Amino acid sequence: MATIANQPRCDVCGNKLVKNGKTGAGRTRWRCKNCGASSTVTRPDITAKKQFTGFHRWATGKQSITELGTPRSTFHRTTAWCWQV
Repeated sequence: MATIANQPRCDVCGNKLVKNGKTGAGRTRWRCKNCGASSTVTRPDITAKKQFTGFHRWATGKQSITELGTPRSTFHRTTAWCWQV
């Protein structure tokens, strides 16, 4: 799903999606008026920034992984790419 200026397009038919409420987790739900497909859009740039910030805080600080509030295996899996930076 390509996002351009917060105007995502449908993976099924390619038309613009319109906002259709929020999920239980608080994310915006999008719906296609043409085919009725519904989805949520992820922001990989925001996700990567949060992962790298946590990794940097852990690598340069005195906090343990558990003090960051993330399970150890999840932290290692989601920040493995940070070692390449």
